[in-house]
Amino acid sequence: ATFNYSVQGYHQLISDAIASVPGENDGNYIDNVEGLRMTGAEFYAKGNFRISDGHIIAIQGQASLNRHTFENVAEALPGTPLHSSSMNTIYVANKWSFGLMHFWNDKMPLHNTKDDWSKSHHRLDAWTAFSAGNSKWQIGIRNLLNAQYSSWYQTNGFGGKYYNPAPARMAWLSWKWVVN
Repeated sequence: ATFNYSVQGYHQLISDAIASVPGENDGNYIDNVEGLRMTGAEFYAKGNFRISDGHIIAIQGQASLNRHTFENVAEALPGTPLHSSSMNTIYVANKWSFGLMHFWNDKMPLHNTKDDWSKSHHRLDAWTAFSAGNSKWQIGIRNLLNAQYSSWYQTNGFGGKYYNPAPARMAWLSWKWVVN
């Protein structure tokens, strides 16, 4: 078995960050402004466990805590969850592999003020793959259990609208051919 992990904290002030700021006639415009402060902590871990020849379980996870502010522009940075985490588990059995990936995003601000927040949500992806020679086939389903959310929210600059920029549920089939 092998095990790796890392823990890091960060605190930075971004110069000339791009932001939507109010103009003189109540209209918004894009400008470079000071005051984007990004503070947080991140954790990552990965373990590989060999059960027998050709049988391996790999588990990796990450978690983050984000406290980002945009002084003089926004009370909270839109689109950044307060906390997030993911866990990826893969079982390899000779030419076959099976995987599950779970994502969790805490609530996140959707606009410059703290009065419009998304709900926290989970997402689960599942896939299986087969390798033979130079080819690898994979079939999977993204967002297996919760089609209401797909990933991070995006906000636009007009009218405070927001949307989830990826399909709610998606099935895929892929073929990868490796040329040596």
